[in-house]
Amino acid sequence: FVGLTARLRVVNRLNMYRGAINQVLNCYEAREEISVENAAQYPIIGRRSECAYLSIVLILSMALFPLLHPSGILMGALQRIAIVLGVAAIANEPIHAMECAEMTLPVRIIRAPYNLLQYMTCAKAHPQMLEVAVCAFNAVLGKITEESENDHR
Repeated sequence: FVGLTARLRVVNRLNMYRGAINQVLNCYEAREEISVENAAQYPIIGRRSECAYLSIVLILSMALFPLLHPSGILMGALQRIAIVLGVAAIANEPIHAMECAEMTLPVRIIRAPYNLLQYMTCAKAHPQMLEVAVCAFNAVLGKITEESENDHR
């Protein structure tokens, strides 16, 4: 379902922007100068992926929904919300540990399904999209630098 949804035109455009953002973040994490040319050399997937995390949470939540036997619409909605929040909280810990772990062979094997979700939800961006991502990242980085300088004064 995730793979089919990613092929929709509007969703594909969002995936291209997500790929551009990941390329810029990978360039930043490699401590290179942030430019369109440098960022274009990096992969479209990164160590962290909010979309892969959300996909995992939704898939696990939907697998648990049939276990519910609500007595009404309101109770069913509250139970589903509780399941989604619980799954999100529980899934966050192993995913966060996996994202922060050193990339050894066992970690790469464990990350394979996670990376597959990232490949389904990220696409190679047009150079203009990469330029937008670089400009946005530099603007945020400049704002953070300004705020930290104002805090030191």
